[in-house]
Amino acid sequence: MRTLYSGSLAGSSLGMSIAGGAFHVDGHNTEIIRLTDVSGRNVVTLKWDGKDNQGNVLQSGDYFIIAKVTPAGGSQYSLSQTVDMVVDKINLFSGLVGVFPNPASSRAVVIIQTTEPGVVFDIRVWNMAGELVKEMSLDSGSTQRLSWNLDSSSGSDLTDGAYVVEFSGRDQATGQVDRKTFKFAILRNQ
Repeated sequence: MRTLYSGSLAGSSLGMSIAGGAFHVDGHNTEIIRLTDVSGRNVVTLKWDGKDNQGNVLQSGDYFIIAKVTPAGGSQYSLSQTVDMVVDKINLFSGLVGVFPNPASSRAVVIIQTTEPGVVFDIRVWNMAGELVKEMSLDSGSTQRLSWNLDSSSGSDLTDGAYVVEFSGRDQATGQVDRKTFKFAILRNQ
């Protein structure tokens, strides 16, 4: 269990409730705490966007919420609740993603289609020995293309064989990460 919110609020004759059970967050504000006066009218509603202090969307899981209220009289009241937070995942890849042609002989094109603005994509290529042999990156746009001459990060030609290509997108606004992994082959002597 992790503490999600811990703070104090000033007020008088307040009732307090914390969202129980499961609630969904998607980088937008979701009501989690409601303070009411003695007649049941809403006084304060606290909303949370599902992000930590660094602005990254937290993973789905169980969290512990603590809310503390200090009325004008000075006595402090607290309420705590364990909640199951479900992060609604945004698909950062909205269309074609991959390295084409596959297999390739001399050149390839890396293609990523997305509708999400503010996403940075990292492309990593590993050989079958598990060695990272190439890193590339693309900024978001509706369709991004990168021409690749099948070289390693050091500039030498990659040898014929099978490779694993990972596409990793990170939304700069929410911190959410989405990944896709593909097999890719180089056959220079076709």
